[in-house]
Amino acid sequence: MLYYSQFLRQLTVLSLAVQLGACAVISKSECEDNNWQRVGYSAGADGEADSLIAFNKRADVCAKYGLPADISGFEIGYAQGKDDFCEISNAVKLGVRGQRRAVDDQVCTDFRYLGFNAAFNKGYGLYKLKRQLAETQSQIDYFENQIYRHQRKRRQLAQQIQAGELSEQQIRSAYHYRNRLGHDIYDVRTRIRGYANRLRSDERAVRKYQMLLDTEFGGDF
Repeated sequence: MLYYSQFLRQLTVLSLAVQLGACAVISKSECEDNNWQRVGYSAGADGEADSLIAFNKRADVCAKYGLPADISGFEIGYAQGKDDFCEISNAVKLGVRGQRRAVDDQVCTDFRYLGFNAAFNKGYGLYKLKRQLAETQSQIDYFENQIYRHQRKRRQLAQQIQAGELSEQQIRSAYHYRNRLGHDIYDVRTRIRGYANRLRSDERAVRKYQMLLDTEFGGDF
């Protein structure tokens, strides 16, 4: 449950990050500051693949305010930001978070960033294990909810039978349905036990892989 909840929190954070990323790439105040080296650093550190496209997006926004853009300063900052983005430790973190844009857009493929994709893939291995763990827990939650619904229906049937308002035929049908629900509950509980065993196995796999990453890269991912 711990790894599952942590994984869901990570997905929520990533979702918020995507929403924030959809906002304007540069604000009016940043255009007015005219610190294009800082603007470029932000674009590079965010993993934008093409510096010219990144610059033009921001320059277009500032042009609407009648403010100039400095591509030279932007390029200097972008290169610095990209170097930080393409660090091996960040590659692992991106992989653990499942942020494939860095490798899909081939952001860090230069000779100076050798090992980035390999480190990302190692981190991505943990992401996949956590996702599998979350899916297993989701199945358990689904079946537990199914048991709850069956048990509630059985109680309702019992109340109807005890109320004495049913015909003989309706009572027989109610008993039959109640018994069938009992068998269904037994079957679902059997399935839950199987998923619970898988959950424990998934948790062990996550812990083991986490330890390997921490040992190899010297950080808590």
